[in-house]
Amino acid sequence: MRKPLLILFILGLSLYSYAQKMEISVQANTGLFHYTGASAVNDSYILEGSHADETYTNDPYGKHFAFSYGAGFKLSLVGPTGFIFGVQTDYEILRSKVNINNFISSYVAMPYVQTTTTSPDISGHTYLNSYAVNINPYIGYRIKLKNCTFDVLPGVDVGVGLSSRENGVANVNYNGTVTTYRSKRDRGTPPNDARLRLGLALHHNKFTLNGSFAQGLTNHMAGYVGSNNAKVYSQLFRLGLGYQIY
Repeated sequence: MRKPLLILFILGLSLYSYAQKMEISVQANTGLFHYTGASAVNDSYILEGSHADETYTNDPYGKHFAFSYGAGFKLSLVGPTGFIFGVQTDYEILRSKVNINNFISSYVAMPYVQTTTTSPDISGHTYLNSYAVNINPYIGYRIKLKNCTFDVLPGVDVGVGLSSRENGVANVNYNGTVTTYRSKRDRGTPPNDARLRLGLALHHNKFTLNGSFAQGLTNHMAGYVGSNNAKVYSQLFRLGLGYQIY
């Protein structure tokens, strides 16, 4: 399915380019990223391994937004009637957050494991950092305004996963004594993520203000052992700046 669509896109791009104005720009963006779906969580807990690389968060797919970043290039072909055909490619770091409300250890004696009814106060968070190359083919329409132009750009994201790692902190407070435990587990290569995307762009001279929303279609927990019905999907709001170099 993906190969015919890619071939069709390339052929369309080639044919469309004969009668169009080409624009090439550099892009930088930040945004808010998180996970949705039945298995995305607000809170989770950290389980301690023999060292930080084996300590991990039970469910790192957080519903809480975290700042994400990206940069890349954008190529647009703009027709005389205002229709746009193009592609944007970015390297992105996508981050989500889950709050930590418990800590479990099988390796060391916890400071609060005593004969007592007092419960420890445990707080913290885990960020799941995913690294990817994102390819965004799009079509759209350019509206001419008085001193600028405005683009409406529906399209898709194809996020090619490179790597992912969690960075978690659990602060265990027992009677005023706080012990901090950390997780830095490699989460492997994330799945390639298909997302529906709607972008907007406001152009003035060579500068562009970009905004977009993307909803993931790929289940990030597909194939998890013991989680046959688990469902987790990405969701991303972007805001960025561009500068036209051609």
